[in-house]
Amino acid sequence: MEWPKLLTTALAADISCAAWLPTMFSDNGLGVVASDPATLDYQAQEALLEHLLISGVDALIVGGTIGEFQTITLKEFLGLIQRMVLRVNTRAPIVVAVETDGTLGDYQLIGKAINEGASAILAMPPKVYGDITCHYQRLLKTGFPIIIGVGDDIRQINAIQEVSGYTNLIGAVGLDVYSLMFLGSLAKECGLKVWCGNDQLLNLLETGNYVGAFSLTANVLPERLVRLAQDLTDLDRVCGQREFKKLLPLFQLIGNHSPIAVKQAVNMIMGQQCPACYRLPFTPLPPHEASHLANVLGELVQTIHEPV
Repeated sequence: MEWPKLLTTALAADISCAAWLPTMFSDNGLGVVASDPATLDYQAQEALLEHLLISGVDALIVGGTIGEFQTITLKEFLGLIQRMVLRVNTRAPIVVAVETDGTLGDYQLIGKAINEGASAILAMPPKVYGDITCHYQRLLKTGFPIIIGVGDDIRQINAIQEVSGYTNLIGAVGLDVYSLMFLGSLAKECGLKVWCGNDQLLNLLETGNYVGAFSLTANVLPERLVRLAQDLTDLDRVCGQREFKKLLPLFQLIGNHSPIAVKQAVNMIMGQQCPACYRLPFTPLPPHEASHLANVLGELVQTIHEPV
């Protein structure tokens, strides 16, 4: 499928499984702070992109905590978006997660990301805010396609209801059980597109109120996550629940919204194509946790690579 430059509400219904992408750093990125000149590993990033697209992932999410946004410079971030847009070339939407300190930072970054070719913006809850409804209204008044990430803060949940009438509000991503239950009700009432953004709660997709998954584990086992999202939302919910139970130990180890375990799991699957490199404050898993992750993955796949 060839996607248009900007995501629309109608097309968003076709996103069954999107992947939260970690940012791949070069080898000298380990332990480097953002002010140092360590580079991004574009070769590893593009290898991961191709792996996901070939496996059927519908959309790619760049930035936010998972993308280690707080550890990279603005120049690096915009360059990463530009490079990914060129590589993907309309094969999938590029959704940029915006997660700054407040409204002004988000507002400025949205325009820059769209200029670099982003298909839509995923507005994560800002770290500092007063009136969250006004925050979302200002972002939506840019006219750009926006998806809102919603946590368990009641102010965020109430704000979604207030801004649900904006035509450029593409949908929302629930990050915990409380927000997912509320958003599921809102989806039934007004047709809001809602995705599950927490792999450990993907079994909720079978209720029929959700479009699909924004998945972190999709980086590791993309074909299985694509099929799981399809089964739970439409095709075979009994089979989907069975597969969910098999994958749940991996979901629990990888967790949510942290790049640490998912990078090491990707490295175990893809080997030298995707080394697991970090910048502070992120560091690799302790050896005993990495060994446990390898054991769980070994139950699901035939071949595990030695860590790189």
